[in-house]
Amino acid sequence: MKERVLVTGASGFIGANLVRRLLHDGYEVHAFVRDGQASWRLADVKHTVHIWPVDIRDRISIESAVSKVEPTHIFHVAAASLYGGKSLTDDEYIDSNIRGTANLLTVLRSLPYASFINTGSSSEYGTRYKPMKENDLCVPESMYAISKLSATNIASLEARLFNKPTVTLRLFSPFGPLDDDRRFMPQIISAALKGTEFVLAHPEARRDYIYIDDVMDAYVCVMQKAVELKGAVFNIGSGEDRSIRDVALAVKNVLHSSMQVRVDSQQEKVIPWRADISSAISQLHWEPKTPFHDGLVQTIEYLKTHTLA
Repeated sequence: MKERVLVTGASGFIGANLVRRLLHDGYEVHAFVRDGQASWRLADVKHTVHIWPVDIRDRISIESAVSKVEPTHIFHVAAASLYGGKSLTDDEYIDSNIRGTANLLTVLRSLPYASFINTGSSSEYGTRYKPMKENDLCVPESMYAISKLSATNIASLEARLFNKPTVTLRLFSPFGPLDDDRRFMPQIISAALKGTEFVLAHPEARRDYIYIDDVMDAYVCVMQKAVELKGAVFNIGSGEDRSIRDVALAVKNVLHSSMQVRVDSQQEKVIPWRADISSAISQLHWEPKTPFHDGLVQTIEYLKTHTLA
């Protein structure tokens, strides 16, 4: 009998890639989707995945679905996110990221699940001038970051108080197929494909980019080790950072594009943004396999033939 896995936020970038990876690996996949509809990201797999119309802000709807699914592994990806520097309201972050995570863990508490993998964010750390390590003091600088840190703490508390196999993966900057067109990587690739001008507001901003397949590998690694890693937090990044300007030029070079990159800001202070992934390497026996250039080429090839919705 197939193991049953549950993916919240399954219609998003990370969630949809997880759904595909778990189907490929032979699991029975159940997906929580807020509006109950298979988005464009799930259109080609909607007949092989069980889709549930669940909003994690509504505990009753979670209870109804969970009682029927009884999942063995839970991948919690649903979140109110930050795109293109544009924030949602404080209430939206609190309701989805904090209350939603608490609702999910409370409902699942009675089940003997093997893993609950919470999706965290590098923004939980705040500004750092050296590679970010899991035991660093977190000083979040936005309501989004505060809400993600709160969700991480709630997941860890569940492990301590109720001996549950919860683990958090703090993702840095994933990129690849099915990405959201409001994010930088799809936008710069789209501009390069069209040969249009692209304006960089913060050219020296640095990010730790990691290809989506490596992120999927990390999730799969954790689901098999969660019982021995209860409450742990792991950074999932490449361990390298690069500026927005360098990424834009790399995209332009790969495509031999006529795109003009215009800088619309004064010289800014360079702040590194890089993951220390030594804990993931030593405890999960995971490390990224895809060089940035290779991931970029694969992402470009995908976007050449797919229209973002």
